[in-house]
Amino acid sequence: MIVIGWNADRTGLHKRHATIAALVGAVGLAMSQLPGISGTVVVIGFCIANMGIMSYSPCYWALPTKLLNARIAAAACGLITMANIGGFAGPYAIGFFTDLTGTQLAGVLVLMTSAVLAGSTLAFLRTR
Repeated sequence: MIVIGWNADRTGLHKRHATIAALVGAVGLAMSQLPGISGTVVVIGFCIANMGIMSYSPCYWALPTKLLNARIAAAACGLITMANIGGFAGPYAIGFFTDLTGTQLAGVLVLMTSAVLAGSTLAFLRTR
């Protein structure tokens, strides 16, 4: 996380770093759910997913000032922090899908899909 954030600041390519980090997180989640793999590979997959997801944050939070003017960026940061509701609703959603399907796969697929959507959305944003 620190190295990715430092490199993004050094190169100024925050959008690219955030996109790659989100997609690495999705790959790690997918790797952890492959059928017939050992517990070691599952743990390695979750470690890769955590590295990608944690590396996404510093690059992501530098983007509002690159994408928007100062006044709109301040308002956008206020709205973005409302997205922290996901920290509350996410565990309930994972529990819901686990109860619905009887397996953890559906919940991890939701997390993987949201990571792919985040990375894909960032890839198509235009900077000013």
